[in-house]
Amino acid sequence: MLAAPPDIGVFPARQAAVAVFGSIAAVVAGILASVLVSSEVGGVVGFVGVGVAVFVALRPLPVGHYLKELDPLPAAAILLFLLGALVPASLGIAVLPGISIDDLPTLAAAGLTVWWLIENRSRTMIPRVAAPLIVMIVWLMFAWALGNPSFKALLIGPGRWSMYAVLVIAGATWFKDHKLRSWAIGVVIAIATSQALIAIWSYHSNWSIQDYFIGMEPFVWYHMLYDEVPGRATGLLGISSNFFGAYTLVPAFASLGVASYTRHARLKTAMVATFGILTYAGVLSYTRATLIALVLGLIGFLVVTRPYRLTPVIIAITVIAVLSTPILSRFEQGNDRVALASQAGSTILENAVIGIGSGRYVEGDEEAPTVTPHNSFLLQASETGILGGLLLLVSVLALMGGVWGGALPRRAGSGAMATAIFAGLGALLVQTMSNNLLHIPPVATQFWLVGIAGVGFAAAAEGRWARFLMDPVLGRETL
Repeated sequence: MLAAPPDIGVFPARQAAVAVFGSIAAVVAGILASVLVSSEVGGVVGFVGVGVAVFVALRPLPVGHYLKELDPLPAAAILLFLLGALVPASLGIAVLPGISIDDLPTLAAAGLTVWWLIENRSRTMIPRVAAPLIVMIVWLMFAWALGNPSFKALLIGPGRWSMYAVLVIAGATWFKDHKLRSWAIGVVIAIATSQALIAIWSYHSNWSIQDYFIGMEPFVWYHMLYDEVPGRATGLLGISSNFFGAYTLVPAFASLGVASYTRHARLKTAMVATFGILTYAGVLSYTRATLIALVLGLIGFLVVTRPYRLTPVIIAITVIAVLSTPILSRFEQGNDRVALASQAGSTILENAVIGIGSGRYVEGDEEAPTVTPHNSFLLQASETGILGGLLLLVSVLALMGGVWGGALPRRAGSGAMATAIFAGLGALLVQTMSNNLLHIPPVATQFWLVGIAGVGFAAAAEGRWARFLMDPVLGRETL
């Protein structure tokens, strides 16, 4: 039997604290340099400072020895899946129909994953948690063949969802290994935190490349905060501020999971600070749905986990992050979500069986609407029929059910990580009811990868439902 280690295993406490607090200091120095000199100078100060902090943190660690202990193919695939978020999505340089240059890291990651699956076919099995995704892809192929059998629609629809299915299938085997799933969560937190630090620097330095949604997205003239704040933070993702806000949610809760899991005061402090960075960056996106999702997720996490010593600090960080900006005034403004949902409803009823075709909702022709429903499930139902939307919902609920399978029985160890990940996924699910997040590559990749890692933590916490959904991959193993 393989017992889970007593600590998370990939976050050396002192080094994590050096990296986190050194990076915060560097970004503060960069902001000051931007205000006093120029944003260019501030950018150099910030980037160099963060680089120095990370170098000092990693220098005493046997990084090479540690990486050798990881299975190299999964480790490389995980890294590539997540590095896809570092290529600005709005660059939009086409490589193939429906595929742009920002998709290349994800395609490479999927290719490595398929290679790994082929090499390990003797011990690779399809977990039950992946079954709804596979059924959905079969349906998408059917709808594609009957409706819009173009190469572009094939890549946008069945092709893109197949990458997530491959990730879930392989991840069920990868994340039986405690070190690999812990490393994956560490990389998720590290990359998202780097984006959050850039977003914070951009906001306070008033720096952006507006045509590409890099740094900040400007408020439009009819918003209440137009000319009152620099803009809405987006980091380097090159995506809408709404999507950037969602991008901060899952890693923010994962950092709370590590803080609850670890026994080391330095690491606990560093992870709470990381939660603060991600929360503040999410607030700077000025996305109401992100704030609502964050608060609901926190309530659930704190009620279930009951981290008595951490609770006042977590609440204080969240309140300070909110009150330091005028984000609450955004709730005084109306929104168009009901109208968009009604438009989607009409589209669904008119194309109930196979939908209008993957990727066609915003093509702008006479037969397709020009604004998405701002809801992942309505968008999927519009493009691939009612059954397509229902299968996506079932796929998401199956993944979250697996994570929930280990959350309640244990409030410590792997159970704490599973609870935190479930809260993050739940928060993202709340926001995707008003933003089509599961169709946005950086957010969707993060969702499926962290989700299947969460199922691994839940199975390690002996969650029965998690173990059921991981079978036949787990068999009778104890993680």
